[in-house]
Amino acid sequence: MKRRQFLRVTAGGGIGFLTGCSSTGSKGYATMQEFSLVNTGSTVVPVELRIEHTDTGEIVHTETRELTVDPGWIIIDCVWPDAPLTVMVRHQDGEWNNFKTEDRDGCVGVIAQVRRDQRTSFYAHNAECPIDDPSCHTN
Repeated sequence: MKRRQFLRVTAGGGIGFLTGCSSTGSKGYATMQEFSLVNTGSTVVPVELRIEHTDTGEIVHTETRELTVDPGWIIIDCVWPDAPLTVMVRHQDGEWNNFKTEDRDGCVGVIAQVRRDQRTSFYAHNAECPIDDPSCHTN
């Protein structure tokens, strides 16, 4: 995905990030439907990803990747647990930055933008519900 496509996605999704998603019958957290990593810089960026259950700290997913420049977009293809999650991303030499699905409603897609200056920004947008299959991890 190119920078313009990223800007289109985040511009529309930014409203969801700022206001949260609205849904009836709130569970006190949003269900993460999609997760993507994006590199909007001009050089390769090494990143670490960790996703865990917010309540227990149990690891759901972890990996290390090199975010290339073209394409600079990686979709972590998985169906995530219907539970409060904490997503943590960092540039390999930087500090962890996190996004929590708590205090949001409905279903969200999450995008983590990792830059060469070792900073990570998160963007959330409304996503289609429901999850299709609650288990996709083999750990």
